[in-house]
Amino acid sequence: MLRSFVLFPRLPIELQNLVWQISLSDPRAISGEDCFHAWWHGRLVRFLSPVALHVCHNSRSLSKKILRCTAVCIPGLPGWRTLYINQACDFVRTTKWDVQNNTKISGFIADPTVINRLVISGITGDKGWFGKGMVHYFDQFPGLEEVVLTDRGRLYLIQQRELANVDCHNPSASTPQLVSQVQGFFKDKGGNVRVSCCWFDRN
Repeated sequence: MLRSFVLFPRLPIELQNLVWQISLSDPRAISGEDCFHAWWHGRLVRFLSPVALHVCHNSRSLSKKILRCTAVCIPGLPGWRTLYINQACDFVRTTKWDVQNNTKISGFIADPTVINRLVISGITGDKGWFGKGMVHYFDQFPGLEEVVLTDRGRLYLIQQRELANVDCHNPSASTPQLVSQVQGFFKDKGGNVRVSCCWFDRN
């Protein structure tokens, strides 16, 4: 059985770069809970810092072009830790409660400008939860491009990659009013933020 591929350095540099790019393209959910679970299971360093940053000069150079660097403060753990985000696929996970209570993301991520994809969990399809009093929550994300609304059950499936091949750009049939309401909020602010339910297709 082949346990390693020792000829990788002999591949054309274009193929090597493609392999490294693919290794960096697996979406991560980033939240205090996700980081804490990674720490609990001994995977925190790998979760926060993709392995391509540490293999060779070429992989590190390419990774530094793709990834944005910031720091996270993980609940229950002292200090701040370095976090690398791929803005093309990673997303920060927050909750409906955080939006309603205007929770400060800067207490978790040192540089909120690196966040351009946000998943809000705990949504039940009740459009009444989202109001104008929550306007200041989204002011924390000046680079926001996409907001995904999901419930906790679907979020679990997302994280288990069960919905990885499902195109859910179109809103769920049960919550079009909610999506429209949130879309209208961003349009009123003059922003160009895509809003969807459930999940988004990375293909």
